[in-house]
Amino acid sequence: MELFVVIDKPLLGRGVFGVFSTLEKAKAYLESAERISDMCEIRPLPVMGRQACDNRVFAAYTYEGIWDTYVLDGLYAKASHASEAVGHKGRVAEFVVDAPDSSNPFSGSVA
Repeated sequence: MELFVVIDKPLLGRGVFGVFSTLEKAKAYLESAERISDMCEIRPLPVMGRQACDNRVFAAYTYEGIWDTYVLDGLYAKASHASEAVGHKGRVAEFVVDAPDSSNPFSGSVA
């Protein structure tokens, strides 16, 4: 399965602002989010693993010690798989597909 991620442009890290089921939904969100639209792009990303719940995915971030920042590793169907991918220093954030306002990558449901 492939989802469309609104992600910050490549500087340090790659923060996710929202995950969408279609390109059109991602574009509509980006157009409505004026304060971040110039800093973001839409990127199609596959979801690793089989999803038990179609409306939730987990973004895995690896820790880059040189820059003291977290960098997006990918999207995973299960939190346990995302945690395994990024190790004990990494972070995992849960996203609700097509509901960007309910998701915040570094607060709430972080494993």
